[in-house]
Amino acid sequence: MNEYPDYPGRKCAGCGNVLEDAQTFCPRCGMPNPNRRLVCQKCGASVDTTHDFCPECGQKVGITTDAGVSAAISEFNAAVVKKKKSGKTIAIVLSIFVIVCAVGGIITGHVIASQKKKQAIETYLSTASDFYMDCLEVGKYLEEIGNEIHSAWYKYVSSSYPYYNGKRLYDPDDAIEAAHNAQKTNVAVVKLSSNTIQSKLNKLLEVPDEKNQALLSIRDAVKQTYRSYLDLFENVISPSGNYNSWKSDFQNCDTRMANALDQLSNLL
Repeated sequence: MNEYPDYPGRKCAGCGNVLEDAQTFCPRCGMPNPNRRLVCQKCGASVDTTHDFCPECGQKVGITTDAGVSAAISEFNAAVVKKKKSGKTIAIVLSIFVIVCAVGGIITGHVIASQKKKQAIETYLSTASDFYMDCLEVGKYLEEIGNEIHSAWYKYVSSSYPYYNGKRLYDPDDAIEAAHNAQKTNVAVVKLSSNTIQSKLNKLLEVPDEKNQALLSIRDAVKQTYRSYLDLFENVISPSGNYNSWKSDFQNCDTRMANALDQLSNLL
């Protein structure tokens, strides 16, 4: 007869000791409990012997969960999540920093490039101004030499026994030589200045900003001034032709150079 009606069939078959459903073996005699009821060690829910995992919490059936270990695991997982979030935050901050540095570098590069271009333009304008002053000064010397040649040559063609500065003129070459001797200082200055003018021209042929129309206009005026300078230089340093043709060429060359200098002056 069952001594415990509330627990039918739960007595140990070996010694009659009352067994709990969760007991696998009888604590008195060690006999297996045929009525053992499985309980999830994590959440306490009943599990069937055919279950591998608890249907409530997913805990592995038969594994005993230590509360302290679970707490430690949970704390570790939380720390890992926090670290990952912190890592993402650092990565985002670094990315923003890199972007800011890149943008700052671009802006700085543009500022430096702008400053360099501004300086290059100022240098170009200064060189153009120097070129103008050199041509203006040399132009005056060339004009004085030309006027001297005109006087000596005219003396030769207008007199039967021409003399110029005490020298007898037998042909146009004598007249030109006499004029150059009278203007030998200016002739020397003009010849020495030719290399300086050529050097400055070479620097002015390339403008620092090809889109700057004002600079392009100055460059064109510089080229025109240099061409007129060469024509006048050739006309008075190495005269050719007869008196009338040379005089006409001299006047034209002198006028073209004066006009070119005026145009360049207006642009500077």
